Amino acid sequence: MKMTTKLAAVILCSLVFAVSANAGVITTVGASNATSWNATPTLGTATPGASSTQNAGASPVAQTITVGASSLTLDKLAFVVNTTTNYSATMTLSIFAVADPLAQGFNKNTANLLPGGGSFTFASATSTTNGILTLDLTGTDEITLAANTSYVLQMTKVSATSNPAFRYFTATDNASSAYTGGAFYYNSNYVTNSGSDAAFAVFAVPEPATVSLLVLGGLGALLRRKRA
Repeated sequence: MKMTTKLAAVILCSLVFAVSANAGVITTVGASNATSWNATPTLGTATPGASSTQNAGASPVAQTITVGASSLTLDKLAFVVNTTTNYSATMTLSIFAVADPLAQGFNKNTANLLPGGGSFTFASATSTTNGILTLDLTGTDEITLAANTSYVLQMTKVSATSNPAFRYFTATDNASSAYTGGAFYYNSNYVTNSGSDAAFAVFAVPEPATVSLLVLGGLGALLRRKRA
């Protein structure tokens, strides 16, 4: 029993400090007509079925965001794409700081913050109105965004059988869909108007304090079991 308890404790601690060996952007497309995200994202929620779509053609599409009072480490990004026409695509994800997240023709302040260059591929499995494209940032791609700072999440098409179409909102469709300090762009210019936002979500890595509580809770359960 003593050895089993120690081994379990080591495993719990290892889960906290482990870093994925498969660094890179891994993507999946959910063949779903879901109208909400599976979990509450860090920067608001989205209803995929609203408004219209913007093709990622010759120019990049981008969404700007402004981080709140606490910094966050990116875990996953989720975008709603229109997959009524089956296609596959290779794209590059770029994340960089920007001075004014609501400026037409914004100028980036930094180079791509993703160390691996952010290249990814995806293919639609079935024809659906709304597919959720999930970008899983693993290992060194889990970059930290500073508090009170604005960033651009930009996707550039490298090649595709047909142009991927990203869904977006307008403020008139759903006032709560607008992300504070952010807008949806095509080639650095507003899509429809400055009130538009991509139907997307940002998921963060749990804060160290949260992870520590989970570990302590697990160790406590082990100790209670041992005493019993």
